[in-house]
Amino acid sequence: MNRLVDERHLEFVLYEQLRVEELCKHPRFRFFTGNI
Repeated sequence: MNRLVDERHLEFVLYEQLRVEELCKHPRFRFFTGNI
């Protein structure tokens, strides 16, 4: 099966560029866990 996005690249964007863990601490996003 072909993937549109490699999981490694997705994790890099989420955790290194967007800092998803920090975003999830913000009150607006408090219901998100940051886990893929």
